[in-house]
Amino acid sequence: MIRKFLISDACACSQIINECHKSMPELGEPELKFLLQKYTPQYLAEEYLKNFVLVFEEDEKILGVGSLLMENAEIRGLYIDPAAQNKGIGSQLLTRLEQEAKNRGLKKVITNAYFQPEKFYANRGYEYVQKGSHKKCDATFNYVVMEKSLE
Repeated sequence: MIRKFLISDACACSQIINECHKSMPELGEPELKFLLQKYTPQYLAEEYLKNFVLVFEEDEKILGVGSLLMENAEIRGLYIDPAAQNKGIGSQLLTRLEQEAKNRGLKKVITNAYFQPEKFYANRGYEYVQKGSHKKCDATFNYVVMEKSLE
């Protein structure tokens, strides 16, 4: 079942996000350390209440989370529990986030994908825009900007 994020979901979402980060081979030690320190339950509870965030729940367990940032029409933070990946959960969450964006009048959405999920987005109609990177403390994050028309 897909539903809106609740503050009580923050712990489970933090665990999923951090497990996903640990499984990303493109992240070095400084990047992983930064992300693990950032994505705490408290941080998610504060940030997720500012945006449109959905979770995928099955048998009272959160298996995935994704958000839509309206200010820049960005799909951000689509994370699926590593044990539940490749079962269509990410696609379902992405479809619902895109529907919400369209319902709110957006003509397109963007995402900044790490290189590992780039193929996931490409298979769902997202097109490559450019490569990017940004630095936070000692960590450098490389990503691919992708976009999809909603028209």
